[in-house]
Amino acid sequence: MLPASDWFARRISLVTGLGSGSGKTTFTKAALASLHRAGERCIIISAGFEGGTDPVNGVSRVPVFQVEGGDVFLTAARLLPLLDCAPVIMDVPSRTQTLADESQQARPPRGMSALGPLVMVRAGREGVALLAGPSRNDDLPRIIQRARELSGISTVLVDGSLDRISQISALPEATLFCSVMADKAGWQRAVHRMTVFHALVTLPVWQQQAAAMEASVELPGLLTSELYGSIAANRVAVVVDDMAHVFLSDQEVLALASQRRLHVRRKVTFGGFCVVLRDVDGIRFRQALRPDVDAAVCCWNPYVHETPGVAA
Repeated sequence: MLPASDWFARRISLVTGLGSGSGKTTFTKAALASLHRAGERCIIISAGFEGGTDPVNGVSRVPVFQVEGGDVFLTAARLLPLLDCAPVIMDVPSRTQTLADESQQARPPRGMSALGPLVMVRAGREGVALLAGPSRNDDLPRIIQRARELSGISTVLVDGSLDRISQISALPEATLFCSVMADKAGWQRAVHRMTVFHALVTLPVWQQQAAAMEASVELPGLLTSELYGSIAANRVAVVVDDMAHVFLSDQEVLALASQRRLHVRRKVTFGGFCVVLRDVDGIRFRQALRPDVDAAVCCWNPYVHETPGVAA
């Protein structure tokens, strides 16, 4: 079923996916369709480019979205001739720089994608949008802020990269959604991956007052398996910035989470899982999920009206 529009309206939503074919872009399209039904106009951004082919040369894995007049999106300059939505160029991110940037010696967004320079456009009418996104995660916040300022639109959908949650560090105010595909051969693996992901998004926030009561190691960077091995025997609390800084095996994540020994300084806002089932019994799948993980599913099979295990 289509997700509720109010999950996304007037906020930034970042959609990631667990593996190729997870339904990440399908869920983002479903969110956009729901927003359009509610009369909302949106800013749509793809975080990077995952296809290894060039759509100009005839083979495309660039995200293709159906947009309405007034929607704003990011695309590559070379893709403009392929658009049928009467695009109007609003900005060229690679040229955007402010005096504040110069005074702080901060690097402005380079505004480049794997397909070349990016352009920010507004759709003049209903049609097709081919998305391209910045190659650098730290380009995202500035581009989104600029799009909001120029368009007056506050609703932002970010079609994120597969198996990468580092983008949530660049967009700390975003609500994170995760798409999962479960088929007949791999549904148990999908259950496991959802359990691990849920453990990460529900890591407790480190309270400063606990520092005086409990031995802890506060890490400024990444928590890796090698580093974890050197401190695990001490049974201390480990503190990282956020879930994107955890680079551990599934077993290590679940062990630390169950012992409440892994903490974050900043908690991620998690919107929920979107689960796509292919030749999998929905009731059996839900029974295999832990109750807290099942409760975190916000959408089953976009564009399908039935919810597994729930009477119509």
